[in-house]
Amino acid sequence: MNLTNKIASIDYDADRVKIANLAKVIRATDYVPGAVKVRVPIAQMRS
Repeated sequence: MNLTNKIASIDYDADRVKIANLAKVIRATDYVPGAVKVRVPIAQMRS
């Protein structure tokens, strides 16, 4: 969590948690979820 930039990063298991439910929990704590960025690991990537 970066309070200066007002940004939090969340790692979650997409097989167990749906984005809609995650956003609902965030809103329940009086925070507003912003844009979503997704990082996808690529196995055996060549440079």
